Amino acid sequence: MMVQEIRPNPHHFQSAGATEDTRKRKVVWLLAVGLFTLIALWPIWSVRYPPLQDYPVHLLHVKMLQSQGDADFTYNQYFDFRIWPIYATFFVTTNLYASVFPIETAGKLFLTTYVLVIALLALRAAQKMPFTPWGLLLLFPFAFNQQYFYGFTNYMFSIPLLVFALLDHDDLVHGSCGIGPMARQGLWQLAILFTHPFTFLLYVGFLCVGTILFLREGNIQRRSAVMPFFFSIPLTVWIFLIYRSQGGTDISLTRLLWKPFVDNLCFYASMFTGMRLGKEDRPDMVSVSLWIILALVTAGAWRVWRRERLRLPKAYVAYFLLATTAVFIAPFAKDFYTFINWRMTTVSYFLLALLAGYVRFTRVWKPVFVGAVVGLLVFSATIQWRVSAEIAQIDPIIEAMPADAHFLPLVFDNNSPVLDRFFFDPHLHGSAYYHLRYGNGFSPYGLDAPLHPVRFKPDVDRPGPNPYEPHLFRWEDHANGYRFLLVRGAPPEFSRYVQTLTQPVITSGSWQLLKCREQD
Repeated sequence: MMVQEIRPNPHHFQSAGATEDTRKRKVVWLLAVGLFTLIALWPIWSVRYPPLQDYPVHLLHVKMLQSQGDADFTYNQYFDFRIWPIYATFFVTTNLYASVFPIETAGKLFLTTYVLVIALLALRAAQKMPFTPWGLLLLFPFAFNQQYFYGFTNYMFSIPLLVFALLDHDDLVHGSCGIGPMARQGLWQLAILFTHPFTFLLYVGFLCVGTILFLREGNIQRRSAVMPFFFSIPLTVWIFLIYRSQGGTDISLTRLLWKPFVDNLCFYASMFTGMRLGKEDRPDMVSVSLWIILALVTAGAWRVWRRERLRLPKAYVAYFLLATTAVFIAPFAKDFYTFINWRMTTVSYFLLALLAGYVRFTRVWKPVFVGAVVGLLVFSATIQWRVSAEIAQIDPIIEAMPADAHFLPLVFDNNSPVLDRFFFDPHLHGSAYYHLRYGNGFSPYGLDAPLHPVRFKPDVDRPGPNPYEPHLFRWEDHANGYRFLLVRGAPPEFSRYVQTLTQPVITSGSWQLLKCREQD
């Protein structure tokens, strides 16, 4: 018997004409997706501060965009505001939520939308599977990946959109390429571009690979593979025009930075070790054990599945191999833009979950697989809750500060014992919650890349050391104009240095608020 590639079965989850057994499997599958969605939402709504590193700054940008016309809004004198129709999904969506709900609730509603999009992706991908795709449940633990903990809100939201677009492109290749399907493909491309330009360029790369893969499958398939380029080519040109107008540098292959292979390997593997596999932290054995169980169960189910002489769709296999390879060979940074290759880990994980959906889990394999995925999702939720509890230590500090304070954050210890210290800095931007609370004040740090909608004006004086180098703080160079120093994890030598220059106000956990004596 020849090996057959699995192709979509559009009737698998349709109730019309389905057998009673099929309907029961559909109900159980839908209940499982609903349960996993609720578990995924628990760490978002059970805490005040989600454990996303850059999230508070992005959320502050939304608040600034909302308030820029307010006469009492002092940030008008420090910042320029401009939002482009790319890299905008988080800011536009959260701004809409914030028109009805408080800003922190609006941010959580965006994170809720992210989880719901993951659930919809599982349901959409299930339509292409020839049996109940329990492997797709891996999308839920993979949703809480490294980019999630970094708080790359637009990028992490763009990855499920990327998979949606790939599924839609697969329909074009093996189905109709009329006006309706082509318009739908164009809308998916616009949605990705609106969310994150890097993901859009990645999708264009996948289109190139897909076109090569399907060149020998006839005129209709060839036309279906090539037609999406009518959208992608002008949109790609548009990205570079906006990039240059926003102060981006040249697009040549100069000033590139690569990470060592071991660092890339540890970063990719940290998803499977409880976010703990850098140079300083050991893996969490609970997470490792659960992933080993999943791997063994999947291998067992794979052996049974292979007896049917079926194979995985070659396009998704190619996309997965391409994304995974890029983690190890692509550069880490170019100029101000960083995490280039590390962003590919999330793409690799989502495609791995998609491929797992094509593996049939039967008999004992199914409950063990589902149980292990539940364990991973609960484990991730626990990690998030613990990091959020650490971030909440800044609350008493914020309450003790006046409503329009100028302060200098000095975060000597930006790490968490829960996350790997080599990869993650969850407390680096904790001070942004002060500005979210009061809507005013001044501190010198923030996210200031060209495509961000809020940027410091070029003439604003922002004394302070590099936020990653607080040990370079010098009173005569950096303290001028600040009423407070907001310090986390101060070493003894720093405390001795500022002892006569500051007055302690309050301490909470690793945070300490110091009032500058010369500013009285």
